[in-house]
Amino acid sequence: MRELILDDMLERALAGELRARGRPARTVADLGLEGATDAAVAEAVARADGVLVTTVAPLPGALAAAVLTAGTPEARREAVHRHAHEMAGQRPGSLRSYGAASRLRREEDPHPPQGGSSLTGEQGQP
Repeated sequence: MRELILDDMLERALAGELRARGRPARTVADLGLEGATDAAVAEAVARADGVLVTTVAPLPGALAAAVLTAGTPEARREAVHRHAHEMAGQRPGSLRSYGAASRLRREEDPHPPQGGSSLTGEQGQP
């Protein structure tokens, strides 16, 4: 399982909550990259072999990213806790969107499910 690295748009306390549950997690600020460019963040996350958890789609490349589609801070927190295991299992180069109650798999995933299509809704596991 890969480490979750939370971008600046998410509350820092969320990383501590994940660590308390036994999930490796840090923030972009923990990497010394608070306020850094998207390219610098993407490079650091890829170098750390982590998964960037963000609210916006990152630059394409070898970076694995989990994009949160939930609108409120509470809903984003719920989505991260609900899907942390799936996020940590993402492969390099995959880009997946997660909401509070379900996960959407996008075509950018280099390993889509058999018979899957762009943005097919899959129910998340609690």
